[in-house]
Amino acid sequence: EDNLSMTASGSSSKYLEKATWHHHVTIQNLKPGQTYYYKCGDPDAGFSAINSFQSAKGSDPLFGGFKASVFGDWGYSKNGHAISTRNALQTIKEEVDFVWHVGDIGYADDAFLHDPLSFQYENVYDSYMQWISNITESKPYMVLPGNHEAECHSPACLVSSSLRDKLSNFTAYNTRFKMPYESSNGTSNMWYSFNYGLAHFVIIDSETDYIDAPEGKRGPVLPSGGFGKTGEQLEWLEADLIKANEERAHRPWIFVGGHRPVYSDTTHASLIHAFEDLFKKYNVDIYFSGHEHSYTRSFPVYRQAVEKFGKDCYTSPNSTAYVVVGGAGCDEMTTEGP
Repeated sequence: EDNLSMTASGSSSKYLEKATWHHHVTIQNLKPGQTYYYKCGDPDAGFSAINSFQSAKGSDPLFGGFKASVFGDWGYSKNGHAISTRNALQTIKEEVDFVWHVGDIGYADDAFLHDPLSFQYENVYDSYMQWISNITESKPYMVLPGNHEAECHSPACLVSSSLRDKLSNFTAYNTRFKMPYESSNGTSNMWYSFNYGLAHFVIIDSETDYIDAPEGKRGPVLPSGGFGKTGEQLEWLEADLIKANEERAHRPWIFVGGHRPVYSDTTHASLIHAFEDLFKKYNVDIYFSGHEHSYTRSFPVYRQAVEKFGKDCYTSPNSTAYVVVGGAGCDEMTTEGP
């Protein structure tokens, strides 16, 4: 801790002139399952306090299992259920290895519901990022795109062509976060994958870039999508799953995450048509999603038919189980803003 001997530099970017800078640094050559101490900053602006994190566990069984906190639809709030989730995360912080937030992150796009005439989008996003720093300072915080990351649609944004253009098509989301899409041949933070321990995690974009994608229908004022050529997301997904299956002797589990459910208490035809056959073909174990502010878990399902019932339904199934974890605490349209 008293001997910080390595340095790494990165990049800085912003998407609004009078807004926060966002800094991203990639640290190379970390050993798996090791604790590293760090501080952020530069000699001119100063440095943060020293914090620590543990690098990802490898696939060697000697590393043992891991624990992840998986949820969606949280949102920033000074009260309500979101506070309960934050307190719970703080309580279990030392027990979990990383957090996986399956979309609808800070709900900055809903800030206008509490103050319709002012521009609060950036204030809420900044507040949220500070609000979760008690977790992110020491734990990986993996994210994927939800519908509430798509754009700012407040009156202030809709009447300003500058704000509307600069805060559309997941711009804030893709600037504020930096997921490992480069190392997994993905596309920005929209689709990518990573390994942790004995599992391979795949992130898909349930909002755009497939036939009848929900956010792809928005426009012409608030268009979303076009992150790849037609069919590119599905081509990438199949290539990633092929590679993951080739490495299954080392990492036997494959988990996929997307914001919208494929199956919950209802079915979602466009997602089923786009993704389900690939999940089946490459033996995806579980698909995690949010969007619906509840918890549900299915039996292994394929083409709207349950494959296995009973206590042993999750033992060597031939189809994917679907888990909705959208109850992180968003009290949409009911809680006070910052």
